[in-house]
Amino acid sequence: TTWTRAINNASIYNISSVAASGNGNPGSNVNIGSPACITNATAVSATNKDDSVSSYGDYNTLVDFFAPGTSINSTVPTGSCELCSSTGYSAISGTSMATPHVSAMFTLVREFVRLQNGTLLTPRAIQTFLQNSGKNISASGNIYKRPDVYPTIIALDSSAPNVSLTSPKNSTAGPAILFSSLS
Repeated sequence: TTWTRAINNASIYNISSVAASGNGNPGSNVNIGSPACITNATAVSATNKDDSVSSYGDYNTLVDFFAPGTSINSTVPTGSCELCSSTGYSAISGTSMATPHVSAMFTLVREFVRLQNGTLLTPRAIQTFLQNSGKNISASGNIYKRPDVYPTIIALDSSAPNVSLTSPKNSTAGPAILFSSLS
């Protein structure tokens, strides 16, 4: 199909294709949406905010990740359509709301490694790194991953930080240096 050729070609050029698995057939052993069902696509289903599997997201063994997709704040049109809101914002649920979380993590991992050592990771390598540090999500007897970018970046970080003191001048702190907690 056109989708298969496009996703396979993107993969050849190290471009990740992250796709929503669809809504309406959760736990189905046969149905997830296209293009998520294509081999070189990364398929994403949805969890609730507590990492429990959503009641609406499609998933089967082709799904690569689960990510938060329930009641995600999003911009919407104003006016009188089904999803419209007078404020331009609404809480929306769906695998299409979960997918951007994973797409962003792919981008962060890819750019971190590229900037750190000039390596351009393949989509499959990025997926593997995110799966290796992800949280286990159990559904229909299978274990899936909810990616977590922080431990992924920490695991990939191979250089010591470079810290330069810019203030106070001449490395003199005066009578005291105050440290405050950001938490």
